[in-house]
Amino acid sequence: AGDSVMGADIPPLSPQGSLVAELTELRREVASLRQQGTILLRMLSGVLASLKDIRNHEDILERDIGVVEKEIEQIIGQDDTRAGLCPSCGAPLEHHLASGGDLRICPACGLSQFVDKA
Repeated sequence: AGDSVMGADIPPLSPQGSLVAELTELRREVASLRQQGTILLRMLSGVLASLKDIRNHEDILERDIGVVEKEIEQIIGQDDTRAGLCPSCGAPLEHHLASGGDLRICPACGLSQFVDKA
């Protein structure tokens, strides 16, 4: 009968030849586990490198998006009404001069805006 350690049965010692065979098999298993561990570590290293590349590309994209957003804001911020077109629908605006500025009304979509002379 074998001993028991932490609830696991330990088989009785084998004859000398069988013990050497078991140790040899255990060494093979340990070597195989080391190889598998090395492969996994290499794979993880590749995944981390890919994640760093993705993060770098995201940073570049965010910067480029920021540049495009600023350009769009500048375009939108320009006084498109100077061209006499509605900033909402693009139709020609009607201009009504008023004291202190210009009342612009779009007959197509109904947009109205007052532009100060200043």
